[in-house]
Amino acid sequence: MSDTFVGTRVGNLVVVEATEEREHESIVYRCKCDCGNHIKRSRRHLNAALKAGAMSNCGCNYHNRQQLIGHKFGLLTILAWAEEAEVPSYICACDCGKTGVIVPLSRIKGSKNPSCGCYTKIVKEANFSRDITGKRYGNLVAIQPLEKRNWRYRVWLCQCDCGNTREATVGELNSGNTKSCGLDCEIRRKERFKYRATAADPEHRSKYFKIRELLLNHTPVSQIKRKLHVGESPVQHIKNELIAEGLLQLDKLLK
Repeated sequence: MSDTFVGTRVGNLVVVEATEEREHESIVYRCKCDCGNHIKRSRRHLNAALKAGAMSNCGCNYHNRQQLIGHKFGLLTILAWAEEAEVPSYICACDCGKTGVIVPLSRIKGSKNPSCGCYTKIVKEANFSRDITGKRYGNLVAIQPLEKRNWRYRVWLCQCDCGNTREATVGELNSGNTKSCGLDCEIRRKERFKYRATAADPEHRSKYFKIRELLLNHTPVSQIKRKLHVGESPVQHIKNELIAEGLLQLDKLLK
């Protein structure tokens, strides 16, 4: 007598055949999952899943895997689940034209712009070819690109407000660390010595003594800059004064 339960679908499982095994007096069946795997489940377990409308599977989470197929993440379009991959992965097509690229699920969901690996190259080329002519960075204005390259960035010739020129990369300019032609820049020198005990401007004199007081209280330079709205150059200059006067110890500042 044939078993009418054979062929029954329960979620992602299809009942293939009954086995000689029993689980709590319930027949154990061999089932095939939609992902291709085989697994054993008892009649009691399968009936309970049917009654509850539960999504049974072999543990592969097949339904969730299938949901991502056809969706696009960054430059990748998901084509199929990569069965042979060592880690959960999908077979994808990339906007650059590559197909059949196996990409781990962690990279697809964890990357800002997942790709076959071409996105890094695209960013590098964009950084290299970006036109920043006329753009201002502090006291510097980008004049023209040079036939030089520093790692992934093109080197630009920049004009400082003091009249000097300087070469700098887009990365250096964007970081905010390069704002003038250098330490000897006339504008930076004026800024450095603007706050003095003998300054003609009473506000500058007041800030000079406030900077000294904060430095003596070991206030970080970054906080002084924000609190008093001054540049780093004058704060560092006054700090050097205090060190020279023996009021600040350099070894403690470095801790």
